[in-house]
Amino acid sequence: MENVSKEHINEMVTTLYESWKGSLITAGLNSGIFASMNYNNPVTIDFLAEKMNYDREKLDKWFYFCSSAGLVSRMDGGYILSPKCHTFMPDSPFKDIVGFMRLNDFFMRSVVEAQHSFKKGNSLDKLTEGKITRNYQPSVSDNLSLELIEYFKQYNMGGDDTVLDVGCGIGAFARTVLKNIPTLRITGLDPNLFAIEWGRKENREKGLGEKLKMVVGDAVDDIGEFADKSFDWVIAVNLFHFFPVQHRLKLMENMIRIANKGVFFTETVIEKSKLAIAADPLMALLWNDYTGFFREEDVDNINNKLIAGHPEVKAVKHLILQNSTYLMTFIK
Repeated sequence: MENVSKEHINEMVTTLYESWKGSLITAGLNSGIFASMNYNNPVTIDFLAEKMNYDREKLDKWFYFCSSAGLVSRMDGGYILSPKCHTFMPDSPFKDIVGFMRLNDFFMRSVVEAQHSFKKGNSLDKLTEGKITRNYQPSVSDNLSLELIEYFKQYNMGGDDTVLDVGCGIGAFARTVLKNIPTLRITGLDPNLFAIEWGRKENREKGLGEKLKMVVGDAVDDIGEFADKSFDWVIAVNLFHFFPVQHRLKLMENMIRIANKGVFFTETVIEKSKLAIAADPLMALLWNDYTGFFREEDVDNINNKLIAGHPEVKAVKHLILQNSTYLMTFIK
């Protein structure tokens, strides 16, 4: 105990404050309080308590904290959102921050169930009977992936191009891509029958049956059945951390083989960001099939092999998601 310094104590106090701060922001998002406010027109605690049927005293304590943290400001007897909130609100241009903030909600729930989610063969997704898989993609993954669409456009994805989305989940990102580039024809591939059926239902409701086809298939075993250059573009977003490192190169090779115009895939690297270091063990509590983010050595080794094996392809690496992830592009 004599080795515990004042600095250690201060660090733990700071850690606790930031953790509780994140919890209170998440509470404000999940409860709809933030969504009931704006940046110009103040709302009062009494108004929100009546409108949302929330306890006034609890709201008062929450607003006191948010005011002290610079998240809200007083105006004309009420409160408005501070500019700081614009980083994580749904209308924020910083979609990666929006996604990370929503991810905190999932992490908090996995921690509450840690005595179960840490066990071998168990996870929060299993405990919730697939609700994590169903809700994670539109809430988290798609926000983290939105900036990729600008790269797709930059490399001239468009017209009547065909796209294979490997590891499409429920197809939420594919639908977002179609919203931004509506002329595309997309095929989504995922091994999770539950996710595929859910996605097909969404597609029917949105009238996308002809534009977005979703099929059950394994990204390692079944992708080899696709013919060479059978799709103009092949994309894999937030996929590789669900595959063992030894299978990732084979999958990437198949993606390049199948693509006629180019390939896009993301690689989250642990050493690139404190966020990635902290998220890695928490992701393992969410899913049983999570295998881990890339290590810098592994990702460099794989990318170098791909580049050396395909001299005819132009390889470009973009750093995205608060410098935690590479977007690799291979353009033919």
